[in-house]
Amino acid sequence: MAVLRTILKWGFVFIVLLLVLVIAAWAVSRLMYPTEAQREAIAEMEQHPDFSGENAFALLWTLARDVPEDRLDEVMAEDVRRFSEIPANPNMDEGKTWGIESVAEDYPDLTPTPEDRERFCRPRGDDCLARVREELEAYTALVERNQKLLDRIEALRDYDYVRFEFPYRVYTPLPSYQNVFLLRTRHAVAFAQGRKREAVAATCRDINTWRRLGAHSDNLITRLISVANSTDNHGHMLAKMLGELPVDMPLPEACDDALAPPSFVDVSICNAMYGEFKTSANSIRNLPEPMDQGGFLDRLSRPLLFDAEATVGTSAKQLRSFCGESERDRLRADRREIPESSSQGMLRFACVANSIGCMMNSIALPSYTDYRHRLQDHGAKLRVLGSLAWMRRHADDGRSPSELLAARPDDLKSPARDIGFGPEGRTLRVPLYDTTRGEYWSIPLPPALHAES
Repeated sequence: MAVLRTILKWGFVFIVLLLVLVIAAWAVSRLMYPTEAQREAIAEMEQHPDFSGENAFALLWTLARDVPEDRLDEVMAEDVRRFSEIPANPNMDEGKTWGIESVAEDYPDLTPTPEDRERFCRPRGDDCLARVREELEAYTALVERNQKLLDRIEALRDYDYVRFEFPYRVYTPLPSYQNVFLLRTRHAVAFAQGRKREAVAATCRDINTWRRLGAHSDNLITRLISVANSTDNHGHMLAKMLGELPVDMPLPEACDDALAPPSFVDVSICNAMYGEFKTSANSIRNLPEPMDQGGFLDRLSRPLLFDAEATVGTSAKQLRSFCGESERDRLRADRREIPESSSQGMLRFACVANSIGCMMNSIALPSYTDYRHRLQDHGAKLRVLGSLAWMRRHADDGRSPSELLAARPDDLKSPARDIGFGPEGRTLRVPLYDTTRGEYWSIPLPPALHAES
């Protein structure tokens, strides 16, 4: 019995000491975070990226409505006011909605009919030139019927950046991005009608427009849409056009900027992370309170295991790192990113008093790896298009296509992956990091640049 009492006594002492250590660790962890560095990151990420010029958001938001240019700011301001009146965390069970009725709905609707939308060329996997040539008369009528909408899309060329006007929340309304892909059909019609130089110039202007707007956007969806529109949409069709033109035909001046080698902002996800942070911080700071019917333990776990500001601090440091020098070095080297393990993200002292917040951040962070790879692939595609333009300019130098490709400037080359000819020698291709749509991205070559078989 004496031995048992001793065991129980020391067992009790051990449990008390362990409990004291746990409470002490929890208290220190709660007091330490967010750290001063995290507070600095929060302050920085709560600012807007340093954009200059004209903001395209109001036009994007009202794209499918015939809103006069001089009324765009007025419509945008009223829509922002209406959205701002919605609670940060609306209770859907009480019948409250997340959307708003835009003032733009008072203006004529330019949305294509379902039949017309089906006829427009698809953003990907569609030979737009061949499709238009098969029914040129019908496609000419299509672009004429939708002329006002296409003109509004084309007007985006006059803008410099896209910064969201609405407060950033999980349910912040988005523009109808599907319309921005429609211009390609107009350019294909112009090319099929014989206005080839005009079509090439217009396509180059749109490549450059979406390079610029995407690189200077504080929203991730806009960033990804811009990538798809500039290279996969307009870029691929430009290569199809150039494949039919003599290589000694100089490209329009608009193609100089469109096909320039990619810079850091072309391949960086940095600016979009400002919007991602604002959305994340808003959702974290406005999490619904635990349900009363959840039980005592459920209601207790929230304050013990979740610290909103510490979670926001971790998110700020993570997202700000995408703008740092190490990210620049990685992009300059064109290195593939290896996603962090979610489990390793939980094994930190910061998680002692914020395990729920650590779990939230650990789940969110790896998803950005795919987006970063997509941006790197965007740079690789721009190098392919730039290489095609460079090879055309030097096609009469007396060198073979293989020699021309090898001799292109260094800023059209990647340290990590090279551009090569497709197996048949009639395409240029580059391996992709984001392989969800294939291992390579390829464009056709004009016959004068086909590689030797």
